[in-house]
Amino acid sequence: MLQHLQELDEAIDQASEHWRLERMPVVDRAILRLGLFELRYRPDTPTAVIIAEAVDLAKRFSTERSGAFVNGVLAALARRERGRTTDGD
Repeated sequence: MLQHLQELDEAIDQASEHWRLERMPVVDRAILRLGLFELRYRPDTPTAVIIAEAVDLAKRFSTERSGAFVNGVLAALARRERGRTTDGD
């Protein structure tokens, strides 16, 4: 995943309206990177599962509003990466 860090960060930065990557909580950044990596490089993992697990992590380990934030950013990234946000695969 580390060799893809810059490209992941650029995509996250573009998808997160009004939030530069540097302003995000560190935990949110890590969760978004992991989620986007899975969207791009783990096509066997359903989109809904990736998003649900990322949101759960954000709710458990980050700020009060992180779950909704991670959900919104990953949903936008899923549309770009996979053309949808839920699985009807």
